[in-house]
Amino acid sequence: MRYLKEDVHTACETVIQGELKTMGGEGGLIAVDAQGDVHFAMNSSGMYRASVDSRGELTVKIYADE
Repeated sequence: MRYLKEDVHTACETVIQGELKTMGGEGGLIAVDAQGDVHFAMNSSGMYRASVDSRGELTVKIYADE
């Protein structure tokens, strides 16, 4: 993000859908930027994940299409 000046969404998708997939890997990540923007990225059918924003709003997901 710092060196390429990418937002959290672009940086996550580049790593998970590009670099990790190219290496034959499967997985995901949860990332939060300095402004508190949360992004879930994965290249698998599901991944347990959750976040809470600054207003206390809870997000819980399991499957990729959620």
